[in-house]
Amino acid sequence: MTLLPDSTEEKFSCFARKHPLFFIFFLLLLVLAFLFRIAPLGRTPEYDEVYTMTHFVPLSVWKIFTEVATPNNHMLHTLFVKLVQAPGSDFHYLSLRLPSAIAGTLSILLLLLFRKNFQSLYGVLFSMLFFAFNGAHIHFSRTARGYSLVTFFLLLALFALWEYDRKRRENAPEKTLWLLAGLYFFAALSSSVSVSAGVLFAFSLSLAFLLFFLPWKEWKSKGKTLLKKYLPLGTAGVLLALLLGSYYISLAPKFARGGSDFGTESNTLSLLGKFLWETFSENDFLYPLLLALAGLLLPGKERKRILFLLFACFPVLAGTLLTKTGPPRVYLPLAAFLLPAAAMGAEKILLFVQEKYALFAERAGRNVPDKAEKSAGILFFLLFLLLFAPVYFTGSSTQENLMTYDMNLLCNALEDDPRLKEVLAVFSPTDSVALRAIRGNETEKKLILKVPDANALLLTEGAESMGTMDKKREKSSHIPLPRMKGAVPKLFIGGKFLPCIPMRKVEKPYRENEVIFLFVFLVEPSFASLVKEMQNLKGFRHLNYLQTIVEDARYAGLLVSRAEEVTLTPEEMAALDEKTGSRIRFRLLQE
Repeated sequence: MTLLPDSTEEKFSCFARKHPLFFIFFLLLLVLAFLFRIAPLGRTPEYDEVYTMTHFVPLSVWKIFTEVATPNNHMLHTLFVKLVQAPGSDFHYLSLRLPSAIAGTLSILLLLLFRKNFQSLYGVLFSMLFFAFNGAHIHFSRTARGYSLVTFFLLLALFALWEYDRKRRENAPEKTLWLLAGLYFFAALSSSVSVSAGVLFAFSLSLAFLLFFLPWKEWKSKGKTLLKKYLPLGTAGVLLALLLGSYYISLAPKFARGGSDFGTESNTLSLLGKFLWETFSENDFLYPLLLALAGLLLPGKERKRILFLLFACFPVLAGTLLTKTGPPRVYLPLAAFLLPAAAMGAEKILLFVQEKYALFAERAGRNVPDKAEKSAGILFFLLFLLLFAPVYFTGSSTQENLMTYDMNLLCNALEDDPRLKEVLAVFSPTDSVALRAIRGNETEKKLILKVPDANALLLTEGAESMGTMDKKREKSSHIPLPRMKGAVPKLFIGGKFLPCIPMRKVEKPYRENEVIFLFVFLVEPSFASLVKEMQNLKGFRHLNYLQTIVEDARYAGLLVSRAEEVTLTPEEMAALDEKTGSRIRFRLLQE
């Protein structure tokens, strides 16, 4: 038996069927990928998840699909969460994230149906593993957002289109073509209303299919026959365009409002390059793109399909020149095009090496000895692992980067851990909203009451600056933080610990890049004089986190300023602290 049989199935048998270890390894990886998607479903919700649950899930079905001015509403996903959620119950983290987890898992299993679109089972296995361990796909399969839902429906639409093309060439019954056209209609429509930008992905896929798979050269000679063959798909496409066109046109002002309030410009080459780099790196698309390009360089019939899938990404990305771009996660559904293309590239590399080995073996002798064939199988298994390994390691890194700190664990530590007794936590504005929704006002009150005695500040994970508000101009901005030097105290929570030093204890002159805090108290009856003193405090801005008056806290807010913006000297600040009986307290944030 030679190592390069004629049939594709036998090609695969040389590699895997004779090595049960391969199948065991593959099944274990898929089980692990499934556990990745369901194990952390009970973690504390993020701001977008809380906003979805509190603002959109309670709406009627009609309003869910028409309240689209805020991109937080991922319409079809919101509906699924509403259906899973028990009526009148408090939201449960599991039910909140269940639709995303199901969609993410089904995306992997759906790829089994793509068997006939690859040269061998290698392609199917690669595509499943690339999806299973893509870090961004894992994260948003266990987060209550609509991106994994869009990806699933795009894969379903892709399957319907490829299967339609294959059945059309095989002269399948007309009923089969109508069923596949209906499947395409359902999948493209669902992906378009899963998130507000979903229609762009469905349009790109449909346009690429028209350009690459319609037999344009045959229309003159076989026009009537082809028209009959494409009548089901054409009907589905026209109905889809009419339905989505009327939906998006009728809601255009709301979609436009959401687009104007969110996103960033990428209308220059430098901005476009930055956008593309962040999108491809944060979604783990760089290595898959390299594999897809490698597949284009190697000979074989899969070139057309790889080029088709890569082109399907182009309209979505090119459209960013005309509109604002969203964060990288918005473009995660491109995985439905890029990862199958990467799988085809990896498959071609593996088959190319196997073919060259077989030719070498045949030149050396007619038959490959059993030991040599077994050794070759092991080598190809190692090559398979080598092609898959970057996906696993980059996926692990991306998961870690995307996973936010657990707010419940942090708050429990701040309340109970004696090491954090005098640590003031500063949350981002969005996390403050989520904190209030998850734990109510009592936790926030407890944390605020710690302000007067704070000797250190904990800036929660991921923040490089502090959001501020200029009350006079109603303008938000941010203040960069000092860079940390030396060891930083670490618990099981992320973030930065920075000492808060009273101004009267500051021994050396502070630098321009340092930050000054100002605690303002409401101790009657001297409030009027306190307000008068505050009028002289130029350059201070409100810290977003602490603007709410808490009765027991006895202060109006926490002000913050860059040292270079403060008009008072350290001596004047210390004197004001003493004069007001520490009702106005200054702290310097130092490295």
